[in-house]
Amino acid sequence: MTFSYPVLTLSILHRDYPDVAGQIAQQIHSALPEQRLLDYGMLHHVIDHFKSVTEIDQVSWQQQKDRIVCVLSNDDHRLCKITEVREMLIAVVMKLYHPERLLGYETSRVKPGLVKALADEICCSRKLLSKNFVAAITRYKAYKGFKTEVDWLYERIKNSGEIL
Repeated sequence: MTFSYPVLTLSILHRDYPDVAGQIAQQIHSALPEQRLLDYGMLHHVIDHFKSVTEIDQVSWQQQKDRIVCVLSNDDHRLCKITEVREMLIAVVMKLYHPERLLGYETSRVKPGLVKALADEICCSRKLLSKNFVAAITRYKAYKGFKTEVDWLYERIKNSGEIL
């Protein structure tokens, strides 16, 4: 038998198992960042910092046979997969704006307006970005290397002092 009564479940958990509820609350608190972005107008700055930290000076975010040449800030050129770079950017953006979804604590859709705002900022279709959001969440949870790199980029961008 399947049921879905999250409010009732939470109420019973708090009432009958306060120690378990406290442990869950503590685990959630330790996993989620204390600060998060709310203003989608900051996306431009997040993308600029992302490009700076990854040393990508210029990039076309559109799909071009799945590969593009990234122009690095030292005038070097590197062949990279645009899908992977875009998914990494999306994971960093989600960690800044909607970390509970990235970490799998919520199964709802991404925050309203985030896909549209990012699509407008990087000139990609919302349909393409919606697929990339799902892929970024999956890769973040499934691949340790991807998660480590996203977490490192997030910390560098967060600690720049200009975003949060």
